[in-house]
Amino acid sequence: MTEIYSNDNNTEKRVLCIYNPSNHLVTAQHLIDIFKFCGLNYQPQNLSIFQLGLTHKSYVVITNPEIEYEHLDHCVELQPSSNERLEFEGDSIIGTVVATYLFHRYGKQQEGFLTKLKTKLVRTNMLAKYSLYLGLDKHLLISKHVEDMCNGRTNERILEDTCEAFVGALFEDAYRNDMTRYGFAMQLCSDFVIRLIEDTTDFRPLISVNDNYKDLLLQLYHKTWSGIHPVYHEISVTGPTNHRIYTMGVNHPVTGQLIGQGTDRKKIVAEQTASKEALTYLEKNPPAVSADNRRSMTPTSIGWGQHRQASPMPSPTSYLSPTSTSLSPPSSPLEI
Repeated sequence: MTEIYSNDNNTEKRVLCIYNPSNHLVTAQHLIDIFKFCGLNYQPQNLSIFQLGLTHKSYVVITNPEIEYEHLDHCVELQPSSNERLEFEGDSIIGTVVATYLFHRYGKQQEGFLTKLKTKLVRTNMLAKYSLYLGLDKHLLISKHVEDMCNGRTNERILEDTCEAFVGALFEDAYRNDMTRYGFAMQLCSDFVIRLIEDTTDFRPLISVNDNYKDLLLQLYHKTWSGIHPVYHEISVTGPTNHRIYTMGVNHPVTGQLIGQGTDRKKIVAEQTASKEALTYLEKNPPAVSADNRRSMTPTSIGWGQHRQASPMPSPTSYLSPTSTSLSPPSSPLEI
């Protein structure tokens, strides 16, 4: 999909396969249908802002003279800019809407419960699911290379960004840079996001299943190695400043061996993947630490805090299994 060749001046140039016959610009009728699907009677005013919200960075005009691409007829033209700014705005709006929604829906729950549930509702796979539910993948403008080589229309990270950018576009279309319309724009986005959540989400497993692998690994370390904490470290950081890719690792507290690593744009997600790998490793290689070994482990040799009295050895397998909490599923009419 990408060719490199030497020209007459013996300088290398890259030829990218960008133009994509599968791309289709979203229309006003498409948008009206999407909003009706979510129970909103909204007429979009600025079609171009939604088209921008559906433009991936791989489908913008390239100004670098060292990069060439072949123009293909009958394809949507490359766009002047991508949806990254709208993604930034939509991310904040979704976070605010979900926080307020959970605050009122679970009025008797504490901050920890609300934080964990919010994290689950706005993580990558959930936002990607919302994009697919709305059919945004069909209107996404992406390069042929990204579509064919990176599974662009089903790539969860791309679909996550698309969902955020679409909400940002909806806000901007309703707001129109007029502070008197700010409240209306936020209410519209709130109705849209809440309808998405309630139409696609079963809250019972979200509440009852603990898939916070960092928390599970922390519990295992505490019980196995007398309160020692897992320590996460950066293995590598790549990409431009606005799209960093982090690879995080976690080591065995006794041997120092790397037992888990994960890669993501967000450190906390990479750490979750690293924790899951570490739990899998410890399931296959159960810790066998004697009391004498525990006494011989010092903060200097291990790298973590103070040693405390040994606890009974837990089974790592139990930490990999879905863990139920004591919370009951929602029962009131409001708690769908």
